[in-house]
Amino acid sequence: MLIGAGVAGAVDSARSVADEVLDERAPPRSRDQRSRGIVSGERSARLDAVRREGGAFRTEPVRILFLGALITLAAAALSAQPTARTYSPPFLVSAELPGPVPPHLYAGGEVLIEAIVDRRGTLTRPVVLRTTPPFVDLMLEVIGRWTFKPAEDVRPDNSKGPVDSTVLIAAVYRMPYLVSAPGVGEPPRDLARASTEAAAPLSIVTPPYPVTAVTGSSASVVLYEVSIDEGGSIRSARAVAGDPGFESTSREALMQWKFRPATYRGRPAPAVAYVLFGYPVPVLSPPFGKDPNQPAAPSPR
Repeated sequence: MLIGAGVAGAVDSARSVADEVLDERAPPRSRDQRSRGIVSGERSARLDAVRREGGAFRTEPVRILFLGALITLAAAALSAQPTARTYSPPFLVSAELPGPVPPHLYAGGEVLIEAIVDRRGTLTRPVVLRTTPPFVDLMLEVIGRWTFKPAEDVRPDNSKGPVDSTVLIAAVYRMPYLVSAPGVGEPPRDLARASTEAAAPLSIVTPPYPVTAVTGSSASVVLYEVSIDEGGSIRSARAVAGDPGFESTSREALMQWKFRPATYRGRPAPAVAYVLFGYPVPVLSPPFGKDPNQPAAPSPR
């Protein structure tokens, strides 16, 4: 096991340190002794002679030094476990995107889902952390068909292979208005807290409509893969699916998000999160005085 190897190395190092201290504290050797060295039996005899003669050499401080060095080096070996170096998070292979936002919805919403990617690369056990109807249903309908390259780590037999891991999926649907206005519908609602294994967002920034899409006549979505380091910082973000016309504005907003670091087996670990941005058909203003189930007036083309 890697832990055993690390501790064994720490013990050997501590013994070497103790041997050096023994040599430094022992009485000086003659030129003949220095030239030919001292075998283990001779060394023991010489140290016994020093003790009998009441010399300055003391064993108790050396024992304390030895134990201190052993504890320090063993702790260093344990803290340097290979999790951060050998663990690689799961990565998306294929994804089905949710359908377009119904045209009669005038509200935006946020969805956070934590799930397990098993050793076969299948997304299982989704847990809704934050919900906004009907956007949560749009996401749950498709993520079960996503496939992944599973996470990998060193296993108990010291070989590297696929392991179960946690992934976070977020969706942010902006309101359809081109001007600032209150939305119609339910606000986002938190249902559960993310586990420590997930790289959960601490702050979320909603993108504006890109200028080129203001006169659009159809809803669009774009899905981003976000790589997050052990400290919770975004290392990279790349679009993996969706409308290229919305990639730039989505990425600008995404790079302002803040994440809590993920863990794996109790230690900080790199992670990936998948963030979908949804853009309904833009409208000039909210339909005040109208039935919210009626379609909004589209923006001029």
